Amino acid sequence: MAEYIGAGDDEGQILGRSSGKIGFYGINPVPRRSSAAMVTLATTFITDASANIAFASITGANALVSQITEIRDTLAALGLHAGS
Repeated sequence: MAEYIGAGDDEGQILGRSSGKIGFYGINPVPRRSSAAMVTLATTFITDASANIAFASITGANALVSQITEIRDTLAALGLHAGS
């Protein structure tokens, strides 16, 4: 039988504290990640007549890849993604 977390109230549940660690699926708990890669993505997209979307510069493309990599790494560290 599954075990539930929380008392079932409408306020919800909070896992971990800002300075604490959490982990899932038997992975050792890790602290909250902080990364310069997770800054606001400000880039310009270009759409052509065929509705293809492209980045206006390689810098924008690299920034998006960095953010996706950081999200993947965070999920893997928490045990929520198998990682690479």
